[in-house]
Amino acid sequence: MVIKNISLSKVKKLGDLHWEVQQWKSLLQFMDDEYIFIERLLSSSVFKDNTPNLFERLHDFNTRLQEANNRNHDIKVQIARHENNLGNLSEIEEIDSNSDHLKKNHQLQKEVEECLNNFKDLKAEVFNYVGGLLKQRQPQ
Repeated sequence: MVIKNISLSKVKKLGDLHWEVQQWKSLLQFMDDEYIFIERLLSSSVFKDNTPNLFERLHDFNTRLQEANNRNHDIKVQIARHENNLGNLSEIEEIDSNSDHLKKNHQLQKEVEECLNNFKDLKAEVFNYVGGLLKQRQPQ
């Protein structure tokens, strides 16, 4: 592979950016899988009967879960655009530390971290709430 007009340190930096993007995509894909599990859990009939405010709490969790999923999707769209822009950098002679590409990368990193942290907090809240409401298996 021939790379023109790019110093070794710049290639490594560009490689680092691509690696970070791949990590974000992996983490957000895992979030998709967790989202599906939690959605199925909340819509299942495994909860104790006559739990006060159960419907309201589950509805609130589902609403917040959907908002988190929408945020995940929006970030994935931004990452795809950013990744396409990074693909064009191989033709650039230098990647300046003040470049728009590095600024966008930093901004996306913050958004990914915030999205994942908010989802982690929501998961903890859901699991803490529903953990005590699961029906017990009847002895056979």
